[in-house]
Amino acid sequence: MYKILVIENDQLAIDDYRKIIKTTGHTFLHVLNYEQAIERLEKKNIDIIICSLNMNPQSVKSILNLINNQTSTIPLIIITENESIEQAVDMMKKGTFEYMVKPVTFEKLEQVITHAAQYIDAKKRIRKKDNDASLTSYMDGVIGKSKVMYDLAQRVYKTAYNNSNVLIYGESGTGKELIARYIHAKSPRQNNPFIPLDCSALPHTLLESELFGYEKGAFTGADKFKPGILDQADKGTLFLDEITELDYQFQVKLLRFIQEKQFRRIGGMKMNQVDIRILSATNREPVDAIKQNILRKDLYYRINVITIRVPALRERKEDIPLLVQYFINDFNKTQYKKITGVSDETMDCLLTYDWPGNIRELHNIVELLCVLSDKTILEIDNLPNKFFQYYNIKIDDNILNKNYHEAKELYLNDFCKHYFQQLLKECNGNISKASRIAGLSRKSIYRMLNTLGLYKTN
Repeated sequence: MYKILVIENDQLAIDDYRKIIKTTGHTFLHVLNYEQAIERLEKKNIDIIICSLNMNPQSVKSILNLINNQTSTIPLIIITENESIEQAVDMMKKGTFEYMVKPVTFEKLEQVITHAAQYIDAKKRIRKKDNDASLTSYMDGVIGKSKVMYDLAQRVYKTAYNNSNVLIYGESGTGKELIARYIHAKSPRQNNPFIPLDCSALPHTLLESELFGYEKGAFTGADKFKPGILDQADKGTLFLDEITELDYQFQVKLLRFIQEKQFRRIGGMKMNQVDIRILSATNREPVDAIKQNILRKDLYYRINVITIRVPALRERKEDIPLLVQYFINDFNKTQYKKITGVSDETMDCLLTYDWPGNIRELHNIVELLCVLSDKTILEIDNLPNKFFQYYNIKIDDNILNKNYHEAKELYLNDFCKHYFQQLLKECNGNISKASRIAGLSRKSIYRMLNTLGLYKTN
């Protein structure tokens, strides 16, 4: 919980700010003018500032100077009546956290306050000397400290200690197998086998022999007895990854095993009893898979005693800096490099990208940047073109007269200028609309405009 100071002299607005700040769980503090704000700031007990008075550049500058002189970082959120690109760029350049134009909805302000709190949290982690100590998570091996990861961890904790079957679903690359392994590691079966089986990797005929095993002479080539995965997983956990990829008819055989806890090997007559906990995973929405006749409803009810949904990376973007640093540290250990972090511009790109490949894709991108970098800070010029997909850059022969880094910087600047010129023209200079279209924060928009010198619409 943080202390939020509001600079405002209108009683109705004060009441509104009090309500929303209380809703976010933070402490509401209030002053009537800039002089009182500076006096309060000198006591060094403020975490976030919301300035809702008419713009007074000199007073705002005094507050920013005082913030910058303190050891802590205080996000300053400015809410004003008039939208001015020049003024906004100037304020953002001087260190303002967010610049908002009235009217501001409760939902939007709540979101900005949440981002400010996350920003403070991130800064605190960065200031820690031991990076490894700061890279903590709610679950061992599953990196993330966001609210959605906290909620996920609470459900996983409760799930691990019982013996019920679990269905884990989420997009590809979100870490479903990591969750399954964590459940097993915290369960009473932790000292027994964890056996993963990718249901999409084997054809139906091979899958049956792999799962159930076979007796000698069961078919041509079966010259000896072969135990199946169910034998290997006895007393432990079987993880059926991408279970919706199973042949629809084969699902009947799997259902029978789950119901009876018994199975017959191919070519055998004896029923074999095993004690196995089933964890399943899919990258499809289970209900949709049932409607499409991809997943049998009766099998679904058997494997879905407990459901765990793993969020996509775009739903937990506040975890991206944590994940990036974790991957960098891991790369440094294996490749003997000394990369310390990423530039602000690079992090902005990573935070605004949608990550269709989720954590797996982020890991690959960080590894790519580490491999290509000859610096201690990962720069934007090594990011793949998909991060700049809005503009199709035409490469001409003359570009070969420049080295790679010079050429890429030239075209990146060209892309940015063209894109933002067209964006501002389309939005008639409305930064809020431009922010929504671009999928960028207002702060990022203002910084780009300042860098490119685009203070006016065309």
